[in-house]
Amino acid sequence: MRSTYKGITFAEGHNRSFADFKEEFGKTHVFMAIPANKRNAEMKKVHARVLKETAKWAKKKKPETSGNSKTTAK
Repeated sequence: MRSTYKGITFAEGHNRSFADFKEEFGKTHVFMAIPANKRNAEMKKVHARVLKETAKWAKKKKPETSGNSKTTAK
């Protein structure tokens, strides 16, 4: 599952640092529309939310099978 914020869809499994997040998304129209004195704080909130949602979805995701299941041929 992917996290979204005002039209930005973040990659599934997003786990980048805040510096990388800021570099990639800081110049988008979504964040540039926020006043400069509030932009960094809003970006930190969004980054934290995306990481939290990613961790939550990772826990819910079922482990994949190892391929050792038995099958019978007919």
